[in-house]
Amino acid sequence: MSFDYIGDDYIESEARRQRRWRALGVQLIAFLTWSGQTKARAITNHV
Repeated sequence: MSFDYIGDDYIESEARRQRRWRALGVQLIAFLTWSGQTKARAITNHV
């Protein structure tokens, strides 16, 4: 990757990349939380 120009296009794409990663992180945390609750519920049901 070359940074020949640092302009509005680069800043805009960087912001878009940040938003995408943040959305992925939120989805990952939500999935882990949901799967953790599901496992806990399964364990308590077996007991």
